Amino acid sequence: MGEDADPAPPDDTSQLARPDRGRQFAARNTCGGGAGHHTLRGFPAVRHTTEIFVIWLPERLRPEAANKLLKVIEEPSRGICFLLVSNNELEVLPTIMSRAQRIEVRPTAVTSDQALDREETAEFRQVFQTLMRDAYQRKIGNIKRLSESTATWGREKLTRFFTYMTAMIRENFIYNLRIPQLNHLDAQDEAFSRNFSPFIHAGNVEEMIAECDRARNEITRNCNAKIVMFDFFSPHRGADKAQTYPIRQ
Repeated sequence: MGEDADPAPPDDTSQLARPDRGRQFAARNTCGGGAGHHTLRGFPAVRHTTEIFVIWLPERLRPEAANKLLKVIEEPSRGICFLLVSNNELEVLPTIMSRAQRIEVRPTAVTSDQALDREETAEFRQVFQTLMRDAYQRKIGNIKRLSESTATWGREKLTRFFTYMTAMIRENFIYNLRIPQLNHLDAQDEAFSRNFSPFIHAGNVEEMIAECDRARNEITRNCNAKIVMFDFFSPHRGADKAQTYPIRQ
């Protein structure tokens, strides 16, 4: 080997635990043309007193990984900060949230992605309201067609749909308790909730949310979407758990 060749990583991997050796090894792989060169181009390794670790979407961590992360952030080393970026803080492990400082970051302008989110939310709203009306009236044919159409959405969109349903169940439960300062309903959702909220109460709210979680978990495990959606939409499953009081017209 020539003098300009990059030195091989040390055989004793335990030495990588030393900060100075770790930085040297990272610098060689980052700037020396190794595998890390293409990923970290333009970001040379430098020595600094503070290190920041960004964890993207911690709510998607498996339980084993979330528990290990909890042990790390409970007593972080001096000069180390963890930045957790989440789209849904309610799904983050509660013990992790209790050790974090919550900072809400709102968008400064409407982007194309936000426009798509609004269109998707409007679609979710239509399906949710139609489902609840059809389940109450026992319109099995309509429910079957609705389950087949939503089954074509794909795993990611169906996962977001069940997250939306869980949020709507929570919002209607709070609305039924007459605590407006805790509600986050827009005008269209509130118009539906005036009549629908009495169906969500302490006797069924936990079971309805559990049904949403069950269906969402089955979708994420690549279960047959048609079966999952029809099972969830069927009157004897999650969609009918709210039918305790008559709808007030």
